[in-house]
Amino acid sequence: MKLSVGGGFILSFNSTALGNELRRKNGDLVAYPIMDLDVLRTILSDASVLAGSLPNSPLLEYDAKIQNLSIDETEVRREVEQRVGQDIYRNHMLSYWEGRCALTNIGEPELLLASHAKPWKDCTSAEERLNVFNGFLLEARFDRLFDKGFITFDDQGTLLVSKRLDSVSLSVLGLEQGMKLRWIREEHLPFLHWHQEHVFMK
Repeated sequence: MKLSVGGGFILSFNSTALGNELRRKNGDLVAYPIMDLDVLRTILSDASVLAGSLPNSPLLEYDAKIQNLSIDETEVRREVEQRVGQDIYRNHMLSYWEGRCALTNIGEPELLLASHAKPWKDCTSAEERLNVFNGFLLEARFDRLFDKGFITFDDQGTLLVSKRLDSVSLSVLGLEQGMKLRWIREEHLPFLHWHQEHVFMK
């Protein structure tokens, strides 16, 4: 952050992902000198929250927690590490998606689950497993459908539904044509493509 020649503050970020998310939330305000201190406070507050949710933060938190585990049995340790990792992933997904379902905008935390596009068991590293771009925060019904491959999303975030669901099921489940994710980022796409190819039942 620096003071511009004409007054106001110019913001710059060394994380492309953080810059993209701030532009999504605050539009062009991020690109121009900011004259209003209340606006500056809002953007910096958003930056603080988002910086804690983007890919490196969950991994750092996970590494710190599992270093202190004093469990010798490999299988037990693996289960504990998975539970710790999934809790961290969910907390960061809640933060990244602003506590609302990525698809329906429902904001009741107890109904929201952190879905993986590339499942935990198929990821090759903790970095993949904990990456907030590896999935979406979804209301429980849509989480289950996504997890089992009955739904996925195209590269623009539009809902795609498996042909295995008949019209009655579509109606009961509340699956409507044109449903779309609140937003989608380029960083989501490698994981989403994996889901389209390996999980989604065409």
